[in-house]
Amino acid sequence: MNAPAPAPAPLPFVPADFVVPPMLETDEFRLRMLTVHDVVKDYDAVMSSADHCRTIWPGLGWPEGLTLTQNLMISVGTRRSSSCAGPSPTPW
Repeated sequence: MNAPAPAPAPLPFVPADFVVPPMLETDEFRLRMLTVHDVVKDYDAVMSSADHCRTIWPGLGWPEGLTLTQNLMISVGTRRSSSCAGPSPTPW
């Protein structure tokens, strides 16, 4: 039996020439890039929501068996290449 084809890539979230600010902060929240200091919390968030996310986005290949070390490597790689101009390849 063949696995279902992955879902088509969504349209870019922002235009290709969008410059990503280093941080966006309001009185209610702060958005910033993850750092190596966030890896454990990020890993816990990814792994604790993986089953739920697989039901919402079944074609994205949500990671199974992701290790903390792999998450660190993904986080560092994403930090180096992040542009937020469009979807990046799924690293898993």
